[in-house]
Amino acid sequence: MSEDKPTFKPEDVEPLNTPTLKITLDTRNMVVLVSYHKELNAENTIMMYGWLMESVRKYGNIGVRGIIYDFTDVQKFTPSNLISTQRGSMAINSQMDLSHMPVAMVVKSVMQEQQVSIAMNITPGEQRKRIVHNMAQAMMFINDFHRNLAQNDK
Repeated sequence: MSEDKPTFKPEDVEPLNTPTLKITLDTRNMVVLVSYHKELNAENTIMMYGWLMESVRKYGNIGVRGIIYDFTDVQKFTPSNLISTQRGSMAINSQMDLSHMPVAMVVKSVMQEQQVSIAMNITPGEQRKRIVHNMAQAMMFINDFHRNLAQNDK
């Protein structure tokens, strides 16, 4: 069925940019960058999962090596976000195998780390997820994840 998909370059992937959510594909490192700003609520989470699912439908995984969620600018996490995170995660995991897709979550405060940890624990795949404190740690986690995966596949 791959003949049905149009030929494209990773640069063709449309970013999403709102005042509270920005999603881009870093074509140099082949990672999806998701940045949340100010308030993380159900609407942002639904938009993010919608963007991910639509992008995968259009382009497949196009060699994406991981996803980095940046929570460093989030000042408020709404309770509705947890429900949306759980539903979105269940939906995307039921449609595709994400076991080889590492996820790094960048935080800078204790409050952010606590909130992200709660969300991380209500969704499947904990071994492929890690809370980190900067972008360098996020990339190191993704690189290490793939190096370990390659060693285990030998």
